[in-house]
Amino acid sequence: MGFPRLGGICTRRMNDLVLPAHRLKAIAVSLLKAAGVPETDAELVADSLVEANLRGVDSHGVLNLGIYVERIRLGLVELHPTFPLLGGGSGTALIDGQNSLGQVAAMRAMELAVTKAREAGMALVGVRNTNHCGMLAYFTSRAVREGMVGFASCNAPVVMAPWGGKERLLGNNPICVAIPAGSQQPIVLDMANSVAAKGKVYAAQSRGERIPEGWALDRNGQPTTDASAALDGGSLLPLGGPKGSGLALVMDVLAGVMTGSGFSREVGSLHRQLTRGMKVGLLMGALNVESLVPLSSFRQLVDSYVQQVKGSQPAPGFARVHLPGELELESRARRSAEGIPIPQKVWEELETTARELGVEL
Repeated sequence: MGFPRLGGICTRRMNDLVLPAHRLKAIAVSLLKAAGVPETDAELVADSLVEANLRGVDSHGVLNLGIYVERIRLGLVELHPTFPLLGGGSGTALIDGQNSLGQVAAMRAMELAVTKAREAGMALVGVRNTNHCGMLAYFTSRAVREGMVGFASCNAPVVMAPWGGKERLLGNNPICVAIPAGSQQPIVLDMANSVAAKGKVYAAQSRGERIPEGWALDRNGQPTTDASAALDGGSLLPLGGPKGSGLALVMDVLAGVMTGSGFSREVGSLHRQLTRGMKVGLLMGALNVESLVPLSSFRQLVDSYVQQVKGSQPAPGFARVHLPGELELESRARRSAEGIPIPQKVWEELETTARELGVEL
């Protein structure tokens, strides 16, 4: 166990192993293929995980590889889905996720939304019954590359009580909107509805770190900074109180109820319920900017807006004003140049997974 001997391809920083993105992706692809995932799908899933690590969203990165592989080996994931069309119209569609890898279903849905939006102006595509799909910004960027506004949401296992209640009934159901710009970077709002995503609590637990105050409660409803206490029967706190609670409920209805997927307590846990598929619902959308205004004009106006925001005076205690997604893009540039830090516990889990699959890291 432990880190490999270091050479020109990786370095060590503090207690982390630092790997270049292409090497980390190669490891992820090799593990997924060894677990039986078709090569094209393995490339997609690995790319989405490493992209999350590049952006600093480590909770949605390669630390999930071990549990993905475990669920695959337990027969809880369909590796050869056909994604039959269940319904829809000129600007809508509902596809059967067939208990597939979430990233594969999500990209299929987003590509279909982009195709339909070219003709209809806007399209929404739902996915019934899939699994954890990782970072939503990975999929909305597909629409942005086509000059469209991308929208994505999904539901998740319950982690929060509704506002005023004490029973966990709401998932931390995220929402992502990505807007194309011109010379500026796209605006990417990718947010969960709690103060912090549950994946960040898992990430803190894997690093042996405490979580900030205000993130979570323990099983007795008391505030905690212990990541394990938050995960063991505890709950996350909603962002903005009733506002975050309400948004989580609405996203569960749109992504879960409307697609015929699981919702509320019906959505399975990625890490704990290893007897069935997760029954996650997805909703992917694309808005063709050209159907409303010329894309070139829109890009110029977004650039102007971005420049106004970034050029505005920061409040006391802030060095500058950030746009949604800007910190993640800065992390991506930095980690692309310097490498991606992998905590020792995560590396050891990757080693264990590789050993079980007969893969040499």
